[in-house]
Amino acid sequence: MSSRILCLAVLLAMATPALRADEIQIGGKDRLSGTILGMRGNQVRIGTEHLGEVALPWAAVTDLRSDVDLAIYPEGAEVIVGVITRLAGGVLEIRTAQGIRTLDKSRVNLISTELPRGGKPAPVVKWRGKAEFGFGLVTGNKESNNYLIGTELRRRSPSAEILITAQAEQGQLRQNGAWERDVSYARGSVGLTRNQGGRLYLAGNTTLEHDEISRLALRQSHAFSVGYRLIPGSPNLWHVELGGNYLWEKYNPLQGDDYSNDGMTLRLRSLTEWKVFGSSRLKLDVVAHPSLEAPHGLRATSNLSLAFPLTGALNLQLSATHDYNTNPRPAGVKASDLRTRTTLVYGF
Repeated sequence: MSSRILCLAVLLAMATPALRADEIQIGGKDRLSGTILGMRGNQVRIGTEHLGEVALPWAAVTDLRSDVDLAIYPEGAEVIVGVITRLAGGVLEIRTAQGIRTLDKSRVNLISTELPRGGKPAPVVKWRGKAEFGFGLVTGNKESNNYLIGTELRRRSPSAEILITAQAEQGQLRQNGAWERDVSYARGSVGLTRNQGGRLYLAGNTTLEHDEISRLALRQSHAFSVGYRLIPGSPNLWHVELGGNYLWEKYNPLQGDDYSNDGMTLRLRSLTEWKVFGSSRLKLDVVAHPSLEAPHGLRATSNLSLAFPLTGALNLQLSATHDYNTNPRPAGVKASDLRTRTTLVYGF
């Protein structure tokens, strides 16, 4: 009897390594077991016993578990080495030698089975972005229904981040109870963020804006700020910035000469982003420009958005932007505008 028990124990011990396997889940049910071979170019590869090597879209993966250490290269951060214990709500949980780390799935640039040896491995840096299409409603100075398109490009490394955005809207203006004429809105920006060690960073930004609804021919903003990450991110973040801004804007009044003004303002910003309802994201970006020249002059923009994942890299985004401006402006231009938007957003 004792020899049989000993033999069974030896067989179980020999079988244990074979029972261990990495796992990938697609959607709510489909699950593959095997050996994770890595993730590159938005494709994750797993070697299975019956299907061989299988490549799956990274955006469709809903759960991921590894039995051995992997090298995970995040966007804008140093490599993380550890065992992936789970993927839940779009957040990876990684068990490292220093403890449990969490990382937003959307920030993963590369997963490799080759672990770094000696020194600091070079981070994986690449361009990422998104494209959006939808419709919006504007109330305030005038009422307008718009169609819109937009894009965003971002390149983030451990030391710096480049962000380029562009958005265009075209719609009809409602006046005297009827839709009378077409109006357009356009906005573009280029920003550079430079890390200064720890949670401190420097940020520069240039923005161009055109808005026929409020008769704005062109607005230029050139800003420089010092920022601090109160909550660094992954999955939640809270950044605050303090700096200065040079503003130049030109309006087209209904009659008379063109109206324009320029001057220096302070720049105060608070950016928060939170995971809600599982894997949805709630974002609030508030930027205020108190005037240094006009008494009680203030321009403030608040943008609240909620993004729901639909499938893979596609999201449904609801947003509301409130623009408040008490600086000198042509007669008939109100101080407040509210824009609501509903868009489909594709990440790449």
